[in-house]
Amino acid sequence: MPLVYEVPGAELSGDPTRGATMGKQEWGIDDPSETFWFNTRTGEVEEGPQSLSVDRLGPFATRDEAARANDIVAERARKWAEEDAAED
Repeated sequence: MPLVYEVPGAELSGDPTRGATMGKQEWGIDDPSETFWFNTRTGEVEEGPQSLSVDRLGPFATRDEAARANDIVAERARKWAEEDAAED
């Protein structure tokens, strides 16, 4: 069985055969154990996917990047909001 990651909302992609999971190739990950994730429930960085997908952000290439996950998400949200406002 291939290694898969749960992706909330993936079932909305229009591809009923895919379901709510994506394989590591779809994420562009060669070795998932070499990625880092931020666990939003515990506030800890995890090496490799260890917790439920609903509790983590990532993948990130480095431990430091994963530790800054909340800042990265906030910055991306700010940029998207600016782009949306510019389109209106």
